[in-house]
Amino acid sequence: MNKLPQIEISFLLTGQEDFLQEITDALLIKPSHIRRKQDYKYQEFADFMWELTTGKQESKSVDYQSAELLEKLSGKEKIIVQLLNSYKLKADLLVIIHAEIGDGPEINLSTDIIKFAAEIQAEIGFDIYFY
Repeated sequence: MNKLPQIEISFLLTGQEDFLQEITDALLIKPSHIRRKQDYKYQEFADFMWELTTGKQESKSVDYQSAELLEKLSGKEKIIVQLLNSYKLKADLLVIIHAEIGDGPEINLSTDIIKFAAEIQAEIGFDIYFY
């Protein structure tokens, strides 16, 4: 019997300086994870990272997880853009999929997630793992 694909979507803010607490305070959201430069083996290539993620969830469509993430971030677009500009941060949306070969999920991005990404100048990446 096939398992449902596992999908995780993350919103990441990264930068060269440690503004992790300022990000949390401005967004009024507790991050799922943070990483500081000293957490990496090769610090000269590392960035500070603030991440909000849905966590891995079984699903047949990316749309469910993107809606969950948008629910938490909706209405905070102007704050995010201010953070990006003030602290020279980079925004990313990352979609991670784990699925059995031949049983991948529907990879569909709603107009809402595309508009959100465009408004905050975020790149969208996909990491897809088939087993």
